[in-house]
Amino acid sequence: MRAERRRTTGDTSDAGTPEPPVVAMQGIGKRFDSLIALDGVHFDVRDGEIHGLLGEIPKSTSRPARRLIFSWCAARRSARRPRRRVRAESWCGARGWYREPRSPCGQAIADQRREEACGSVSDIEQDEVEILRVHREWWASNVGLDVGRMRACFAPQYLMWNLNGHPYYGLDEKVALFRYYQQHMVPTDPPELWDIRVMVEGDMAYLTSEGILPITVTSDEGSGSSLVDAMAPRYERRGDEVLFRFRETSVFRRDDGAGRQVWRIWHFHCSPLAPEDEPRPCFGDTARERGRLGTLETMG
Repeated sequence: MRAERRRTTGDTSDAGTPEPPVVAMQGIGKRFDSLIALDGVHFDVRDGEIHGLLGEIPKSTSRPARRLIFSWCAARRSARRPRRRVRAESWCGARGWYREPRSPCGQAIADQRREEACGSVSDIEQDEVEILRVHREWWASNVGLDVGRMRACFAPQYLMWNLNGHPYYGLDEKVALFRYYQQHMVPTDPPELWDIRVMVEGDMAYLTSEGILPITVTSDEGSGSSLVDAMAPRYERRGDEVLFRFRETSVFRRDDGAGRQVWRIWHFHCSPLAPEDEPRPCFGDTARERGRLGTLETMG
């Protein structure tokens, strides 16, 4: 891609030091798998200039044009303040992908774009604290199957892939499942989790962990799940409790499904974790040999 430029005003070659650019685009990159649409594109825009963007494919011109529009809007909003350099940040990871910038709102534009693309450290830390709080509340609600406490952690359109191997669609089905298990299989002690990892990206995040859910089967019918009933004898026991090992992935959005920008769980996937002494295929090591990663946390 190349940029062609002409001025709508007179020649300013002898007018002294040129005015700082209204918009400066530097290092813009974008690729789609093996197709490189943009590679290190940069140019400046000053008052009275017109830029023409030419490229072999539509994406090579539409992407920088979109960056330019974002920056122009930001400059318009900043018109009453001293003019500052505008930079559309590019962010290329191992696979060369780009995080779309957002329109800035009142902060230095370059800093705002960087923070909204990557997140400032303080913002990410605050998000992680809130996500971990919601996550802890969710697992704590399993003790005695507290429906009210559980409801506060999930969006109404929530999707669950349950430990029992079945899907549940929406919060109402999850509430019904809790009430079903109150008659069949009740977690009696707080779950214990380890290796809790959180990744925040804008208004979405995911969390992974491994853990133990102490459960007591209270019905002669068993748990109602052939998967749970088949795995339970393979785990250690503590009296009447089965120490059911699991792994989870939870997807969070900064959206409660009712218009408020608060973190809620939108998807939860939980599945049985191999017994501690079972060798891992290909490598032959066991969970007991590897040990637990991170701090063991009791979700009470």
